[in-house]
Amino acid sequence: LCSVTMLLSVFVWEYVLASIVSLLSTFDPHKIRFEQNLDDLNVLLASRYEMGKLQEHDIRRFRSYLYQARGIQMHEANKKLLKIFSPGLQGELALLDSGVWIQKVWYLKGLYKMETTDGDNFPEVVVEVCKRLEPVVYADDETIHATRTLFIVQRGLAVRRGRMLHRGDIWGEDMILDSDWLLNTASPRAVSHLLVIYLTRSSLEEVQTMFPKMRERIRHAQIRLATWR
Repeated sequence: LCSVTMLLSVFVWEYVLASIVSLLSTFDPHKIRFEQNLDDLNVLLASRYEMGKLQEHDIRRFRSYLYQARGIQMHEANKKLLKIFSPGLQGELALLDSGVWIQKVWYLKGLYKMETTDGDNFPEVVVEVCKRLEPVVYADDETIHATRTLFIVQRGLAVRRGRMLHRGDIWGEDMILDSDWLLNTASPRAVSHLLVIYLTRSSLEEVQTMFPKMRERIRHAQIRLATWR
């Protein structure tokens, strides 16, 4: 009888522990997913280290990058979550998340305040632009090679042609120009881990196709920017 009781106690205890672990794992799914990625990375790095392909400083660099890029993982999860909502609510959430950043771009600034008489809804223009912003993290001392792309710094430091770039600074706003020889093609270099959001020329053209008045606004910006050059 004692043996049976002890055996039952073991099963009950294991069930309780499993229930607790299951409950705790639902508290922060992003953290659980990150820790799984970290475990996978550790296994990968350990195997490469044993083969002599990596040094200890390389391992620290990869791990550090993964920690810095946690926000991107959450961004991807949020994009999946947005699909549950109606287009209008998707736009509101995108605006709350990224609206402040596009105000850094002079030819996009103030769009949400504009009213038109030809059917274009400028708040919706802002929403569509925000939905196309994507984040990326660059490692320290990494050179950023990208053309026809607008970048906005969210965190970290970079240097471009001797100018230090920090939170809120932008580069690549000349992506709207049609002439390649007018573009500033200098490639920034990350001084620290650098988190940016970016918008490609093709993504902006998608928005212009949806909103003809937006195309007219960008055309005026092209002329103004070309005159400056």
